[in-house]
Amino acid sequence: MILTIGFSIVLFLSLWAYFMFVGVMNFAQNPDNLETPLPGRPARRTIGRINSDVEKSIWAILSSHAVFVFTLYGTLEYSTLLPSFILTLIVLLGGVVMMFMVTPANRRAHAYMNIGQITIIHMVSSLSIFLTIGAIFNEKYLNYQEMGAVSLIIVGAMMTYSRLVHRYKKSKK
Repeated sequence: MILTIGFSIVLFLSLWAYFMFVGVMNFAQNPDNLETPLPGRPARRTIGRINSDVEKSIWAILSSHAVFVFTLYGTLEYSTLLPSFILTLIVLLGGVVMMFMVTPANRRAHAYMNIGQITIIHMVSSLSIFLTIGAIFNEKYLNYQEMGAVSLIIVGAMMTYSRLVHRYKKSKK
């Protein structure tokens, strides 16, 4: 159990190393220079923001996934006591709470990251929470082969979604 929980913590903490590597969490960089300003105006989304907004966004996304996973595991635990209609409403309510928590976090993170990097945060957060909750409540522990597979999934997602977005330029005629 300790090995699985430790692995999920290391998996989640790998986000910080990844974002430092791609330059999102460069604390020496001025946030006003992260976006191209309009002529005569500074960049709008990053005025007065600091890079700790990225950390706040990561933690908010992690907690929103935790709310939803706890909702799912709770409904599995009490599935024999409650009718399926009530269980469906509970899961729906958990999803609504998750969306209300994750939407501001996505907006805050979008000032610094592209949509692929935000997707990576969601993937790593959901995997970390599922592994931790599964280890605590269902006693499902990972062996080394499964840990390697999960690590390769995350590395593959980081390589896939880290690509720079190609912008098409209008050709001059």
